[in-house]
Amino acid sequence: MRRDPPYVTLGHPAGAQPELLLQKVPERKEGKNRMHLDLRVSALEDELGRMLGLGARRLAGPSTTRAA
Repeated sequence: MRRDPPYVTLGHPAGAQPELLLQKVPERKEGKNRMHLDLRVSALEDELGRMLGLGARRLAGPSTTRAA
């Protein structure tokens, strides 16, 4: 984890990609959460198997809708 306000970067200690960059904003949260994260992979079933093997739990079916 690296802190460089207003950002916090989460990533692998050895510098492997990808990293997740979070930005703190001054506005207060009102209503819905302001964070939305989409992940895209080229082989969904392969990646699902890999993530389950790493300890992930499947809570619901994946969305396969493509963003416009």
